[in-house]
Amino acid sequence: AMAEDAPVARELSGRLKGNHDFNARRSTVLLLELARLLRLFHQNGISVIPYKGPSFALRHYDAPGLRPCGDLDLLVAGSDVARGLELLQANGYRIRSQGDRVSVESLVSYDNEITLDHRDNPLLTTELHWNLLTPGLRHPLSWDILWRASHPAELRGVPTRALTPEAEFAVMALHAGLKHHWMPLKVLADIARLIQRHPKLDW
Repeated sequence: AMAEDAPVARELSGRLKGNHDFNARRSTVLLLELARLLRLFHQNGISVIPYKGPSFALRHYDAPGLRPCGDLDLLVAGSDVARGLELLQANGYRIRSQGDRVSVESLVSYDNEITLDHRDNPLLTTELHWNLLTPGLRHPLSWDILWRASHPAELRGVPTRALTPEAEFAVMALHAGLKHHWMPLKVLADIARLIQRHPKLDW
């Protein structure tokens, strides 16, 4: 066993503590921003489901900082994408360059998300989703199905929606398998955590 006071052990311990502290600070920033955006969407009558990332960490981990998060994920109906984009752009965000400009209607028909970066805070990135995967890939989780599989909830005192554990498991497994090929360790940890927190999942 490695002695706790060995140089390598001290260096590793320092790095782990540094990573933990950074993740905790970033999670705090992301959760504050998520609450702000959810309040804006709610006030403007746009139905939205936050999922993955900070919202998942807040509900399923003992402390949000235990789960590294890089961005915010908001799921809206395709018919609300234009209004959602306008709201985000009016509140500090700009669309990340995606080459040739296309209309929102065209984007909704062939893609599933758009990424926006905050103009003043490089730590803040938000992905606005209207589909879980690129249209054309067969899967059963449409916006309508996910909305019916969600329920009223609160995030930091702000009204929002949360997916049922069964729907959340399906969403995360689909995302992990088809988009990430089960490679990132954190997607496996998330699914394991979900099962641990909800041992009576309706399989």
